[in-house]
Amino acid sequence: MKRLVVLAAAALVAVTSATARAEEPSAEEPRAEELPAKRPPVIVRASGGYARSSLFDTEVTGSAFGLGVGAGIRRWWGGADGVGELTYDALSTALGVGVRRLALGVTGEIVLWRFHLGGGLDAGSIWLSRLGGSTESANKSYVGLHATLAFELFTLGGFTPFVAARGDVNVVLPTLGGQAGLRYAF
Repeated sequence: MKRLVVLAAAALVAVTSATARAEEPSAEEPRAEELPAKRPPVIVRASGGYARSSLFDTEVTGSAFGLGVGAGIRRWWGGADGVGELTYDALSTALGVGVRRLALGVTGEIVLWRFHLGGGLDAGSIWLSRLGGSTESANKSYVGLHATLAFELFTLGGFTPFVAARGDVNVVLPTLGGQAGLRYAF
């Protein structure tokens, strides 16, 4: 009987000490209070596509390019992004008038699953010039609004290709276009 009591006491001590060691954090695993705070991802995106507008009842079409840097937050339902961007449009008419637009803007987007719905404010200049070597041109500065609707195709290693529709509203040259691009979050 004495042996049985000693064996039971030894087993109890062994189980208790093993449980106490399992609850202690190991030297390899950092404690929750030691982990760095999770920061919002930095976003870099580049896009290019087609833009269409009208200038004095004349159709203006061409290429549109954008480059942006910002940050975002993500939750299980989606998130939000804020991006500062530089846009450049190289457009022309069938009659040989070149239209160039350069703008700097900010965009805020709500992200729901893979859909991005956004809008923002931009300021820039538009230059009109005769194509084919003429050095004369006219320019106009503006402040305008823009809206975007984008869809992420997939994400692989932080890279996300997307397709988007963008509309710009200003008093000089309102445009509508489609773009494709690549977004990288790190």
